[in-house]
Amino acid sequence: GFGVTITVQAPAVATYLTTYDAAKLWIVRRDAKYFGAHSALTHLCAALAAESVSALFWCPMEVLKQRIQLRSDSRVSTLTVLRDLLTHEGPSALFRGYALTLGVFGPYAMIYFVCYERSKQLASQFINHRSLLETQTAENSRLSLKS
Repeated sequence: GFGVTITVQAPAVATYLTTYDAAKLWIVRRDAKYFGAHSALTHLCAALAAESVSALFWCPMEVLKQRIQLRSDSRVSTLTVLRDLLTHEGPSALFRGYALTLGVFGPYAMIYFVCYERSKQLASQFINHRSLLETQTAENSRLSLKS
């Protein structure tokens, strides 16, 4: 299962994050009246889109890992398992559990990205507020030294 994980992990994560950003931009451009850049609804929809697309990588990876673990021969290669799966069950077998994957990880991604985006907003406000306070303090110190 290690080879499958290494091969699929990077493209899956890249797809996940790229899809989230692209979906968020598309949603805001499509209907800014209801879906603002900082709207929780925007983040919910973009997160579900990201999970739906990246699951096209995650699901086959999990199916192959499971099949490798079920084999009695511990030295079986990933390609052998993939070939046997495609020969006996067809390509759709790679996506067995896709709906369940979305049902489990979709809500997680939605909650995660709403919290992440809100945390970014709060951190930005805190940093800007702190920077403003430091500027005001420096200015007050400068003025008090002049007096």
